[in-house]
Amino acid sequence: MVAADVEERLSRLEAEAAIRDLCSAFCQALDHRDESLFLSIWADDAEWLIGTELQRGTDEIRAAWKSSIDSVKRSRHIAANVLVTWHDDHATARSELYGQATMADGSPNQVIVTMDDELVKQGERWVIRRRVVDLPG
Repeated sequence: MVAADVEERLSRLEAEAAIRDLCSAFCQALDHRDESLFLSIWADDAEWLIGTELQRGTDEIRAAWKSSIDSVKRSRHIAANVLVTWHDDHATARSELYGQATMADGSPNQVIVTMDDELVKQGERWVIRRRVVDLPG
């Protein structure tokens, strides 16, 4: 095996681990209301499509996140089944998100959604350029 091949394979494994960590960071940021962590996963020009509601840029994304966490007393989210696909200059990932929450009014809520992401390297780190959340129903 050529050293360059090993280096390329190692780089790809590290990138895939970083991309999977973005899915976990999304869940942790929601559940622990960590705005800094939440904003760190997005590209500067990111888009977040939740059903039919499109947020463009980090200001709109922050506002949607804030609205979401303000409607919830407590939540726990799990991202799973992350599949990463490599393209020339970016990656895509599909994952499933399961969430349980106690809403602000005390009612229970649970959701399972599919998330489709376009990911790019921004500087030295991978970030979400576009996330599409497929809501049930």
